[in-house]
Amino acid sequence: MSAAAMENLEMALERAAGFFPLRYAQWVIQSPKTWDYLVIASRFPLDGSCYEIAHRPGVIGQVFRRQRPIFLAAAQEHALYDSFDPFVEWELAVPLFDGDRVAAVLNMEGTDSISLDGRLWGNFADILLSATGWLLPEAAPRDGEVWMVRTEYVQILSKGGSEAEALVRLGGFAANGGACVVIVGDLGLPESHVYPTLGQAVAAGYPLEGCVRGGGPRLDFLPTGPANTGRRVWWGIAEGRYDIVLHAVENDKEVK
Repeated sequence: MSAAAMENLEMALERAAGFFPLRYAQWVIQSPKTWDYLVIASRFPLDGSCYEIAHRPGVIGQVFRRQRPIFLAAAQEHALYDSFDPFVEWELAVPLFDGDRVAAVLNMEGTDSISLDGRLWGNFADILLSATGWLLPEAAPRDGEVWMVRTEYVQILSKGGSEAEALVRLGGFAANGGACVVIVGDLGLPESHVYPTLGQAVAAGYPLEGCVRGGGPRLDFLPTGPANTGRRVWWGIAEGRYDIVLHAVENDKEVK
C-alpha cells in the first residue's frame, strides 16, 4: 500500500474519532499470501496496546466472512467479543468495499455508550468515502446482529494420518462454492509462536481464538496437534461462525 494511501487511512481514523468516543481503532486487511487479518493502521490509548494480527473467529473475522457490519452495544457480554480491555463498552466493525470486494475492515471500540442512526451513519460513510474511496454498506447495523449461521459438522474416518490432504481438498471445494469452512485436526502444519496448536494453547493459557489460521478467503484451519483435542474444547470457536466444520475421527467415533 502506498504512503499516500496509508496517510488517508490515518486521516480516516482521526475523523472517526470525531464521530465516536474511541479507545481503539484499527484498519484491517486480509493478506493475499497468508490470509491473515493484518492490522495496517491503528489508534490506541497510552495504557493499551494493539495486536498485529486479528483473531479469525471474533468480530473482525465474522465481518470478513459475512461481509456485513457488526455492532455490539454491550461488547463484554457477547461471545464474539475478544475481551482484552475491561474498559471497552462497545465494538463496531464495518466492511469497506472497493466494488464488490471487501478492501478492508474498520474496527472500533470505545468506552462511552453510542447509538447508531441513519443520519450519523450516512455522514460517517461520506467521511470514509472521501478519505479512502471505499464504500460502507448502506444501512447501519442493528445492535447484536452478528450473522451467526447454522454450523454443519462433517467428519471423515481417519486412516493413520492420511486424512489431511482429503480434508483440505474437501474444504477447499466447499469454500470455493461460497461456504465458510474450518478444518479441525492434526494437519501437519508447521508450528509457530504466533499460531500454536490448540493443545499448546490450552497448556499455555493462550487465547484459543489465536490458534485459527487462514487457508484462503473462506477456508480456515484449527490445528489440534498430534493428540486429538476434545470437541467440547474447540466447538465453541467454530459454532455459529462457520458454515461447515470438517474433522477426522478414528474408528468412526466422534471425539467428545
